[in-house]
Amino acid sequence: MPREVVAQRSAEVDLDWLTALNVIDPDRGKPFLDYSKVTIPNGSSIYMDENGPRFRMKTPEGKIIGWDKFKHIQVDPDEYWGVKWRKPGQVEDPDFGFFLKEGKLSILLEHMEGHEHLFADFVATFSDQDMCPGGFRAPDGRYESNMLIDFMVTWGGDGVPPSLVPVAETLAVQPEVPSEFMVEVEPGTIVNCVRRKQQVEVQPGVYVGDVRTYNIHTGEVVNIRYRRDGEREAFNTTGDELLRLVAARQAEIIKILQDRKRQY
Repeated sequence: MPREVVAQRSAEVDLDWLTALNVIDPDRGKPFLDYSKVTIPNGSSIYMDENGPRFRMKTPEGKIIGWDKFKHIQVDPDEYWGVKWRKPGQVEDPDFGFFLKEGKLSILLEHMEGHEHLFADFVATFSDQDMCPGGFRAPDGRYESNMLIDFMVTWGGDGVPPSLVPVAETLAVQPEVPSEFMVEVEPGTIVNCVRRKQQVEVQPGVYVGDVRTYNIHTGEVVNIRYRRDGEREAFNTTGDELLRLVAARQAEIIKILQDRKRQY
């Protein structure tokens, strides 16, 4: 039976069905990214349906992490509402969400070309009170996106299906760096961090970098996210900053996970 409880202390749970998504470090033979381990803060509400399999936690601050089998749901209240449709062995996971920046709602998406039909599943997911208590709905209309392409959004209802339609097809220029890669950072490396708008010293080691925003007309990479220990973001840079670090031998791209042309 599905059940919901409130965590009385912080804990880590194992979601066994997610081990199929883990990214294995070829040198150690162990997971570099382990999706099956989820940390639950004290006071979080937890919904679990082992037959689904489905899992959702909502922290006291309102953040949501959910897994509907391999569908990954993430919410940062008043800032981001998103879904990734993952598959084992796949690195080009469709990723769609809305984010709020300076009071304006925009779209963040990756690998959604040919997968616009998944927007209907996004709408259904955020109408599911078990997985997304409180829900989310954006007004119908035109939205800017991180890929500099506008989309017309129709949420649907009363016999009208949800729809996500690019306003204009634009031929994308290949990003100047790989779309997703593993990079090893040397000790003492200082980077110009995009989000913090300052120089920071980062911990040495191996990170997964993925391009979050780039200019489709020029290929200029505006924002690369670097992460380790699961989904936690460690820091971010521009593409030019990454190339500077590589040229200075402060960082080395050791494996390309994904590198191909895409429309958006």
